[in-house]
Amino acid sequence: MAREVVFILDFCHASEHVQELAKVFITEEVQRCDQVEIWCHHPKQHGGELAVNELESLDLTQCSAAVQDNYSQLMNYLRSSLHRMDYPVCILD
Repeated sequence: MAREVVFILDFCHASEHVQELAKVFITEEVQRCDQVEIWCHHPKQHGGELAVNELESLDLTQCSAAVQDNYSQLMNYLRSSLHRMDYPVCILD
């Protein structure tokens, strides 16, 4: 029986990118850690599209250029990797 090969984005790698945004976006450490946990939990449980939608809802208009640049890079990375972020379907027990 042939098995289908499914390519997934390494979750740890994706979460590192999310953490990089959080470092420049949220200065308070406890709040930052809590938010990273939420942002990283959603793709594991619901897939990458929910995480992208949640991040797209952020209002960064008053943020520094560094935050906006980091955000732009993260969103480009996540959007181009969505097809490899269907973690609930791809991760086998």
